[in-house]
Amino acid sequence: MKAVLVHIPCLPWECIARDDAAQFVPSLLAMIEGGSAGPLPPVGPDPLMDGVILTGRRPADNGLLTRQAPRPDGFGTDLASAMLLKTPTVTDYMDAAGIRCASVNLRATNFGALPNGVVAGDAFFEIRARTFDDWGIPPGALAPLDMAGELADLRVHPEDLQAAQLGPLMAREAQGDTATQLRTMAKALSESTGAHSVATHLVEHGAYDVCMVRYPMFAQLGGQFAEPATMPTGKGAAWLLIELIDKFVARLKFLAGEDAVFMVTGGLEGKPFWIAHGAGIPADQLWPQGASLYDVAPSLLALFGLKDGAMPGSARCGRQQLVQASAPTAASAGPAVIPDGFPCAPAAPSVAQQEILERQRAAAAEAAARAAP
Repeated sequence: MKAVLVHIPCLPWECIARDDAAQFVPSLLAMIEGGSAGPLPPVGPDPLMDGVILTGRRPADNGLLTRQAPRPDGFGTDLASAMLLKTPTVTDYMDAAGIRCASVNLRATNFGALPNGVVAGDAFFEIRARTFDDWGIPPGALAPLDMAGELADLRVHPEDLQAAQLGPLMAREAQGDTATQLRTMAKALSESTGAHSVATHLVEHGAYDVCMVRYPMFAQLGGQFAEPATMPTGKGAAWLLIELIDKFVARLKFLAGEDAVFMVTGGLEGKPFWIAHGAGIPADQLWPQGASLYDVAPSLLALFGLKDGAMPGSARCGRQQLVQASAPTAASAGPAVIPDGFPCAPAAPSVAQQEILERQRAAAAEAAARAAP
């Protein structure tokens, strides 16, 4: 493994940068002290950071210009308007250069494909089924689809969570609508934990050069839980999640190895942050004035000697001699596209997807029959 990027939307920079937060985020703090880090300026009105990180382009150009809104049922948040990426991602460019990438739970990557790598889109992890047995693989959520046998059972469903896992989180929070809080927390925790299981599996067992993974749990808590920035350090359910995220990062860093360049992005849309640690990155430094989230994508490309002159940002690390990155060819661009550039989504699961779902159901039924008295 040569590079790992972890994206944690809605994790406030001021929380992990607090003087008394060291015991809660030792892994993140070690990377801050041993690398370059700091808060960054906003990237524009109503953006999703995911698009800027993935493409290096402005929200209006990358297609992810939107905002989040609370769900009417109080069950977390949904996108008020969802758009799809209109430009190639950094993983597309690296794949075209023969660099094997694993893309896990990143926004708007459904129906994407990497001929040399794997894409598990956010729909692959999203909880939309009441039970694990009914939880299939949505069309376009995984590519290549033959990875389903290896990855599908690594996902986590709320029914997999036990009271001992949710109890400490709920005990830290002021009592509210307990049923809604439990549902919201179970969904948020399941989706991020499932993404972590898949990411760690690919880092440990797959021959990939780059892994990018998104942990959206903080963005999914909605108004049901106190914001960590408003709470004393270590207090509230969100602070237990901050500790958990730090452990996720520590595990990925251990599996990736000491030679891997590690990047962490996150924060609020109006105040993102970026942490970078590894070879060629200055230690214990704040990003200089002028640095922005637009620099993440060109910096990732520069680690492999690549660049895209159309990106407005600058490479803050990587090789000095850069080669213009080639855009993915039509043959390797993944799904067919319609004239406006949006991927074509099939209306129903493919035959292969339906067969996988049926095998999952049969295996679950067989296991239940064996367990019956």
